[in-house]
Amino acid sequence: MKTVRYFFIFCAVLMSCFFLASCFSDEPAGKEVSIDGNEITEQEQDAVPSENGCYDREKIVVAGHADLTNDGINEKIVVDLSAAGETQEIILKIMNADGKTIWKESAGIPHAGWNSVYLCTVDGRNFLLRYNPYMNQGWGSYSYELFSIDDEGTENTVDEGEVSFDITGRTGEFDIEKMVSFYNKINEYLDKSILLLSTEQGEPEFSTESRIVTRREEYSWLYGAGIEFDENDSIKDKLLKYRENMK
Repeated sequence: MKTVRYFFIFCAVLMSCFFLASCFSDEPAGKEVSIDGNEITEQEQDAVPSENGCYDREKIVVAGHADLTNDGINEKIVVDLSAAGETQEIILKIMNADGKTIWKESAGIPHAGWNSVYLCTVDGRNFLLRYNPYMNQGWGSYSYELFSIDDEGTENTVDEGEVSFDITGRTGEFDIEKMVSFYNKINEYLDKSILLLSTEQGEPEFSTESRIVTRREEYSWLYGAGIEFDENDSIKDKLLKYRENMK
């Protein structure tokens, strides 16, 4: 009987230890992603989110590595948050193998400075994609620029596009064909892209080596007017229904 009693005591102690260990364990493992040319490889690693959802509490965050000058040598991509509290700006930097910053761009937290920059890979080459879907009091002005950089950081535009529209119905500026064309083109690029830094909606977001962020353009304002869309509606169908609702 003593043996049985000791056995149950041992099991109870073992279960208590297991419970305590689980309470103090790390967050679930995330994925460490290294950007190497055109390939993304993943391996499990611990990832502890901070209060704002970012995965690194440091002021200088490595977003990844990629051959952005397309010379066979990877550059380091970093997000510099060191002056964000003072200037309300976050800086995206591209650094060469010697640690020199060859290109940089700011993204402001206030509305006027919102900016998004992506790493976009097209036909085996790496580019930067600057995308700014600007909305103000019902007026939309969306633009993108796809460009390469050389080893001095000089930009060379490969493609660019923009579309403007009024979602209030006051001006009649709502060209559905142009909006569909823009939607398809920007998503063609976004589907091949990794977000490096964005301050859209005043909420800083960026990829890190352990957390890759991707996005698509969905014209989110379509879904705030109480319009019922069918499951199989295309983007053109949705825009047509939205325009009808404005009348």
